[in-house]
This record gives sequence, C-alpha cells and structure tokens, in this order.
Amino acid sequence: MFSITATTPLLADEVISSGWIVPANTPFQTTKPLLEQVVATDSKTDLSYVRIKVEQGYWFIIDLDKQSQSKIEVIYADNSHLAQLDFYTLDENFNPLVEVNNDAYRYVNKVLPHALLPEDEARWAVIYARHSEDDRLSIGLATGNEFANLINKKLRNFFLITGAITAVSCRCWHCIWFISSSKIALFTCLPNVCIE
Repeated sequence: MFSITATTPLLADEVISSGWIVPANTPFQTTKPLLEQVVATDSKTDLSYVRIKVEQGYWFIIDLDKQSQSKIEVIYADNSHLAQLDFYTLDENFNPLVEVNNDAYRYVNKVLPHALLPEDEARWAVIYARHSEDDRLSIGLATGNEFANLINKKLRNFFLITGAITAVSCRCWHCIWFISSSKIALFTCLPNVCIE
C-alpha cells in the first residue's frame, strides 16, 4: 500500500521531523478518515527526506502536541518546485482550523514553502504534496528564528552559486573584445591565448 522510500541525510543542527505518510490522490474531506486511521494504527516515520512518485499525492501528518515544548512556529517543505503543495492545520478532532494563506509571504515561499502555525490552537499539521515527476521532499519544523536563519542560508547559497556561475561564464565567453593601448585583441576561452 505504501510505495515510498525515506532516508535521513540530516545535518547536525536540523530538527528531526517525524510523522505519518498517506499516499492518496483525494481531497482532504475524503482522505480525513484514512488520516485518522493511520495516526491511530501506524507508527511514525522520518519526514526529513522522502521520495515521492510521479503524479502520486501524499499526505504528511505531524503531531504538534509533541512539539509544544520547543515553541515550534513554522512548518516547511524543502522543495519549492512541486506541482501542488498545500498546508493545513487541524484541531484535536482533525477538523481544519483557519485556512493557511501565505500570500503575504509568497516570495519566501518561492525559496522555502511554509506555513505559520497558530499559537496553541493546532494539534496537527498536514501537508499535501504532489508532483509531475519523481522528486524528493523534506519536511521540517522550526522556531521563527531558526526559519529566518534557514531562509538566509538558502538565499546566501543561491547568490554564491549564481555569482560563481556568472564569474565562470564571463571568463568563458567565446569572444571578448578588449581594447588596450589602441589595439583590439580578441580573447577566446582558452587561457593565455590572445589573437591580435
């Protein structure tokens, strides 16, 4: 019934998020009884690195009651390229609380999709994910400060990689004209080669 592979390449400072996984391509109201059953009968699995299959929807359930001591404020899914990614917060009876709306954070969601958790109301956090090809997904929980640090780290890495690629591509243009002491020199990608 469950056709996914989960592994755990955790860094030392990451919080291990665990919960339940339910593969189903059905809307929440249809899937709700199945989610309740899985939570009652199955054991948790690690959600820090999960492979998802093409066009298969997955429901990820996290028990927030166990996280209340650590002041968790944000749940996030570390894959911004998924075809569909929806966040839900539920009460003790699996009834949806206020709909998660991240319009105010849409630019942050392009880096790291997330939902802010309501204070002391939510018992369960649920994520629905589906993609048009095989992919991976990491689900995490964080305090506000931890999440801000994670966003800053991802943005810093993005700009470092982009800068390195730009520097390399500028050096390797096929033809760069250089004007020096009234000479026009044509440089090619080969280092130390100049055609005058």
